[in-house]
Amino acid sequence: MLLQYVVKCMFIIKKETTQCSLFSISEVLIFIKERTMATRVRITRIGATYHVTVRCNNKEHLINPETFSPMYKRVLQLAKEKYDVEVHNYTIMTNHVHLVLMTNLDNISRFMQYVNSQSARRYNRMIGRSGHFWGERFFSEIIETDEHLFNTMVYIDLNMWRAGGVDDPKDWKYGSYNVYAYGKKDSVTDLIPFYLEIPADKRQEWYRAIVADRKHTIQREHVYVKK
Repeated sequence: MLLQYVVKCMFIIKKETTQCSLFSISEVLIFIKERTMATRVRITRIGATYHVTVRCNNKEHLINPETFSPMYKRVLQLAKEKYDVEVHNYTIMTNHVHLVLMTNLDNISRFMQYVNSQSARRYNRMIGRSGHFWGERFFSEIIETDEHLFNTMVYIDLNMWRAGGVDDPKDWKYGSYNVYAYGKKDSVTDLIPFYLEIPADKRQEWYRAIVADRKHTIQREHVYVKK
């Protein structure tokens, strides 16, 4: 099968470049990689939990979290109700957003299409801007285990701290960390079932301890751009 695919790709290269000479294996492999990345199929399934990242156009720092966050959370709430999706965690940065989503249907792409189009249209109008707000297709990864889930959540919760924007993750108000670590009320965060199985008087302290322990293993980058 691999040989057939390589031969097929060599034929496509010749057709697209109008060349008739033979191509080296390295040239073919580079072509296969580029073509695969361009046509990558998103893996989805019913009831899956995803880590989703969506970045601003050209990775520009277009987001002012103070003004963006209330609007974005309203859009998330509308999308949750429309597509039956749970938001287990989120963090809003100045040039991207992280989400941990659980879908009860196989509709992650429709959910994100709605969130991205609505938030872009509304925020562009708010700041008097036109043109593309979000950049390339959103990144999504299926979370398979509880360990994977907690690692992803801690990674997200430490995002602004890692970037050097705050001295303590609790100081970043535009995400779910304070919901899990301090019991703060939030309109869009749906607590994960495993967290709710921990005794109520222990779960917040437990979560803070997990995040604090992980901080010792992370190199801060100090790349935060204030809006």
